[in-house]
Amino acid sequence: MARNFNKLYKVLPDEKVFLRITIGYGQPSATTLRLRGEEILHEHADDVMPNGEWLELGVGADLHDSSLIGVTSIQDTNPATDMASVHYFLRGGVRSWDDRMQDDLGENGTADFVGITEFYIPRANTEVT
Repeated sequence: MARNFNKLYKVLPDEKVFLRITIGYGQPSATTLRLRGEEILHEHADDVMPNGEWLELGVGADLHDSSLIGVTSIQDTNPATDMASVHYFLRGGVRSWDDRMQDDLGENGTADFVGITEFYIPRANTEVT
């Protein structure tokens, strides 16, 4: 199974942008991230995003017109539930944003949750909201 979202995220040229991902329902997971096609978690063990930590992605000018792809693989091992969720948080753009994906994996099931974020700087003649 795969669940996904696509998000356009407005950034400001001089503002740092941060990402946080949390996993719900006590299920084991592993998240990998690619920014502009390059893996960005080289400093973390096994190149996996730590659950719940904020990660600096860069400043808006550097992120403009680029894509971030996060893939979180989850397996149902929690005997209390077959549910799984992935919650994305972004801050440092024009407005903070978050989104949550969840699914019933079924007993011992697995799923990949894919988040795609496209960063852009709004043009000067458009309203920034």
